[in-house]
Amino acid sequence: MVALAFVVSGCSSYFPQHGAVDNLTTASITPERLDDFSPNADLPGDGSLPTPPEAVSIGNDTGGVVIEYALQRARWEEAGTKVRFDGRCASACTMFLALPPENLCITRNAVFLFHSPTAPERSARARAKDYLSSFYPDWVTAWIDKHGGLSRNMLRMDYRDASRYLPTCADETGAARPT
Repeated sequence: MVALAFVVSGCSSYFPQHGAVDNLTTASITPERLDDFSPNADLPGDGSLPTPPEAVSIGNDTGGVVIEYALQRARWEEAGTKVRFDGRCASACTMFLALPPENLCITRNAVFLFHSPTAPERSARARAKDYLSSFYPDWVTAWIDKHGGLSRNMLRMDYRDASRYLPTCADETGAARPT
């Protein structure tokens, strides 16, 4: 995984108004309200990890560094964090679709945007694409393949497609549905 630490999702070309490619400060993932998100901002200086939240809502996440999202996904999976998709989840953010399906729900605002990761070298891009794709559940992989596969072009999966596989959140104004 260390070799992929430099790989970014490349969303700055799709969302240039949001700043640097290699940071996640433009996203919105919060337990209570939609805000900016940085996956490592909550890490204390002593090297310990804070307890992940019980539930989060994702509403404007433009993606970022693949490995940072992979680490956050692993933390949330271990903690059983419930994830409510309520808006844009682009690029590396889509790795959260690999969380246990019983911990996910979507609102009618949910939109997932997929593209091939970017990196400085072709071989790194290929490894990053394989790494990213390895996280997706079968239904996501099938949908991506049906729509031409991961490439530089943005693929858009809206609520209509995602709701075939993910439940609609019970409370469209609150946190993720309880188990």
